[in-house]
Amino acid sequence: MKNQILKFILAIVCLSLIGCNKDYSYHPGGPYYYKSDIVNYQPFRLNDEITKEEAEQLSKKGYAYYIAYFNNSGKPTVIEKHYHGKIDRKSELFYENGKLFKVITTNSEGKQKVSYYNK
Repeated sequence: MKNQILKFILAIVCLSLIGCNKDYSYHPGGPYYYKSDIVNYQPFRLNDEITKEEAEQLSKKGYAYYIAYFNNSGKPTVIEKHYHGKIDRKSELFYENGKLFKVITTNSEGKQKVSYYNK
C-alpha cells in the first residue's frame, strides 16, 4: 500500500513538472480579452478569458482588462492593459526560433522599456 502511494505521489510530481515546463500557446489572431495577465512570468501568461462585453463591464466598474493578439504559432505578440478607457501598458513580444527574444513595453506616457530574453 505504501509503495502504491509513493508511486502515485511521484506520478503527480512528474506531471506537475511537465506542466510547468510546457510552452504556453493559444489560437492565432485576436483580439482576445482577459481579466488579468502575468507579464513577469516567462513565457507571458494571460488569465481568465472573457468576452468583449465582459471587458466593457469591467471597464465601467473601474477595473482593468487585457487584450491580446497571437501569432500563427499561438504565442502572444501584443498584450495591452486597458484601464480607465485607455491603453495603460502595451507589450509587443518578438520571437526567434520559437522562443521569446525581445519585449518592448510602452507605458501610458509613451516611455518604452526593451527587455531581452533567452540570450
